[in-house]
Amino acid sequence: MRITLAFLLLLVSFANVSAQQSSDECGTPRQPEGVLVVAFRVLDTAEMSYNDVNHRFATVSELVGSDETKKLLINVYRRYSQPADGSVEIVSADDPLPGYEVHSIVGADGKSYSITATKKDGPCRGIGAATDERCLIYLIEPLR
Repeated sequence: MRITLAFLLLLVSFANVSAQQSSDECGTPRQPEGVLVVAFRVLDTAEMSYNDVNHRFATVSELVGSDETKKLLINVYRRYSQPADGSVEIVSADDPLPGYEVHSIVGADGKSYSITATKKDGPCRGIGAATDERCLIYLIEPLR
């Protein structure tokens, strides 16, 4: 009985150390997702504005490439972003979120969209977020 209890305690402490090491490798565990929440708030707002004017949603490339949307992105980004957040600024159509792999899909009828962004490399690779036409933001974390 004592051997079993000692073994269980050893396993629990090992699991705790392993979890601590993997989160240390990636910095603050939710930092990459937190950065994307700000960016996705901006993109969702831009999508809604684009839809109001054009009666359809746009891909991220279309959003970032439009002069009208660029102005909106800058204004909304300023409202949501704080320097302490370490927020990622939406930069260009080719690389809208530097350091992240971004996928954008618009439904054939233009009435739906989804945007996914995940870290490209490093210990946080695969961690990210997704959003859609409901403006819900989902956090993504790969199984390890």
